[in-house]
Amino acid sequence: MTERLSTAICATVIAIAAVGCSEPSRAPQSGFSHLPDYGWAYGDTVVIRLDTSADAPALAVRHTDEYPYRNLWLEISQELDSATTLRDTVNIELCNAYGRWHGNGFGGSYQIAFPLPRAVSAQEVNIRHIMRVDTLRGLTDVGIVPLGS
Repeated sequence: MTERLSTAICATVIAIAAVGCSEPSRAPQSGFSHLPDYGWAYGDTVVIRLDTSADAPALAVRHTDEYPYRNLWLEISQELDSATTLRDTVNIELCNAYGRWHGNGFGGSYQIAFPLPRAVSAQEVNIRHIMRVDTLRGLTDVGIVPLGS
């Protein structure tokens, strides 16, 4: 009986190890770009390269509590081919009227993610801020993540 039990345990461990080593599912890939410490200049475009197309993408923004505005206006573009570029303008509300930050975070760092207006069809997504300021401070990263992240 003990030999059967140890054989069963050994088989279970091997099965669990085999499942753990299998190829991961093809979930949409995340991509973040770190913004310069001095700030995000108005003319700078962040390029996010993805391994696969994301069916349900979300735009994620990481910022500190030193971000001076309530919202963030971004232009998101995807070049499908040499003749077709899709552009969306989005307004992200980062905090409410009372100064309470939306999203998740602790200390002075926060992250907020929200659905993009359309699916990502390109392998590359270009993001630029369109705020009325030369250099935007308080943002640390911007990226594309699977919806629900």
